[in-house]
Amino acid sequence: MSNTLVSLVASLLVWVSFATAQSNFTLTKGAEASIPFRFMVGNQEFPAGTYIVQLDFEKQVVVIRNEDRKVRIFLSKNDERRQATAKTQLVFRHLGDRFFLNAVWQEGTTAGERLLPGNVETELARHQSGPPQTIGLQAQKNANSAY
Repeated sequence: MSNTLVSLVASLLVWVSFATAQSNFTLTKGAEASIPFRFMVGNQEFPAGTYIVQLDFEKQVVVIRNEDRKVRIFLSKNDERRQATAKTQLVFRHLGDRFFLNAVWQEGTTAGERLLPGNVETELARHQSGPPQTIGLQAQKNANSAY
């Protein structure tokens, strides 16, 4: 009985702390993007699919949510462009046969977030001859965090 009570209280505390942590993010409106290839962010690999991407400029993080509602949070660095983008844009680096999410630029502003490279990206870039290919994908629409 006491083990069940301890487990229940512990679960409740974890849930409350997670809810509090999520409420501390100041996220931009979500942008929905269909990505037609597998890609990596940091050291995590994602399958091709539809994702909602949000930015928190204050905490310097990028939040990626897939159709299964799984949320991943990645550290990033604030960055600026000379010209604003018409739609939210995701920029990928293509190294070898892999794609790496490199930056996300916020719609209607010059602000964006550059993602920190993972071990695989760093190693492939070290052995790359010449500059990597860069591919930009525009988000199809704004999302109200539907997933």
